Amino acid sequence: MDLIRAADLVPRPWKNGGGVTWEIAIDPPGANLEDFRWRISRARIEVDGPFSIFPGCERWITCIEGAGFALHFDDGVKLPVPPMMPVRFSGDRPVTCRLAEGPCTDINLIFRRDRVRAEVAIVDAPRELPAGAGSAINRGGEILVRLDAARALSAALKAL
Repeated sequence: MDLIRAADLVPRPWKNGGGVTWEIAIDPPGANLEDFRWRISRARIEVDGPFSIFPGCERWITCIEGAGFALHFDDGVKLPVPPMMPVRFSGDRPVTCRLAEGPCTDINLIFRRDRVRAEVAIVDAPRELPAGAGSAINRGGEILVRLDAARALSAALKAL
């Protein structure tokens, strides 16, 4: 198991430069935004605006702080993202985020659809996940991210 703490994460600009993200884990280690298999990160959304496009990828996004937001796609589809409810969408599609009631924080899993299958869920925080917001454990095919005293986000990953 690899333990990752929020205090150790390095802020980086979003791919489109519209915000800041903190990468929790990436596979393979040392990969960049062009050659990763999967990537999980935490981001702060301060204002309405476009999300980065990730061709060939699927995305799971979960609002973990704030009132939530909605994703507005170019084809007119609107996808609500309420707090603590993982939502999946295609990274290929241009999308704009509209905040519900102010800034939010999210956990975002992006993965190459031809190389990985992934599921995301909110689960009871396991005992081995240290107390303290933002800690994470990589248990082989699962990343667990502590959200609060009782809950964690589970990202189960399977290589194809």
